[in-house]
Amino acid sequence: VADTTYSASFDKTWKSVAAVIQDDGLEVKAMDKSSGFIAGTKAVESAAIDIMTDYSTRFVFNISVEKISAGKTKVSSTTKLERSYKGQGWVPAHSGMFLKRDNIYNNGLYDKIQDRLNKV
Repeated sequence: VADTTYSASFDKTWKSVAAVIQDDGLEVKAMDKSSGFIAGTKAVESAAIDIMTDYSTRFVFNISVEKISAGKTKVSSTTKLERSYKGQGWVPAHSGMFLKRDNIYNNGLYDKIQDRLNKV
């Protein structure tokens, strides 16, 4: 689990997180502001191995937005990669290459949230 604490209210942080996931084209499966929970997926675009095979790859993410105090909010996220062969269901992807992509996505998420908060 990766997390970052922002110097912003829960409402501003929630709005920033929601805007970032919309901008990134993430498919939201569940979103509940009262609990601070967001879950969804995002297709991984054209991984080299997917082009040469019949695999599809996607991120599966869970994001938690938690009020720490009036001006501090923590955002936590977990992401994993899954693969599907010819649409036969999703299974975890266990490649080091994919794990690096996973970490890059998490790090980029927090930077984008901070950029949104800076604009508010």
